[in-house]
Amino acid sequence: MPTSQIARYATVGVTAVAIHYAILVGLVELAGVKKIVASVIGFCAAVPFNYYLQHRWVFRSENDHRLALTRYVIVTSLGLMINSWVFYAGLAVGLPYLLAQATAIVLVTGFNFIANRFYTFTAHSAVR
Repeated sequence: MPTSQIARYATVGVTAVAIHYAILVGLVELAGVKKIVASVIGFCAAVPFNYYLQHRWVFRSENDHRLALTRYVIVTSLGLMINSWVFYAGLAVGLPYLLAQATAIVLVTGFNFIANRFYTFTAHSAVR
């Protein structure tokens, strides 16, 4: 696994996390939205950014968007479930919501990298 790919993934990931957190904090602190709902909205808001840059720059996939996007939605849906469950569990045990979200992000990041590298953006011909 090339170090440059991990660096690109980290760069995109940090920006996606910033989007997620900005929306999470804004909705919770400024709009009074429930934390779990705000987390889901923040997660979903970062998805298009993540998909585009992971497809084009991180994994440099040549897969047709019908295939790559379908796979990405499957992987991201699982990631959203993991994020929501870990975030909820963190809140339930009394973690501050920003720490609960950070915990969820750490777990989802590893899952997403592996799933996207070996499933979502893998060469179509290798799958056949």
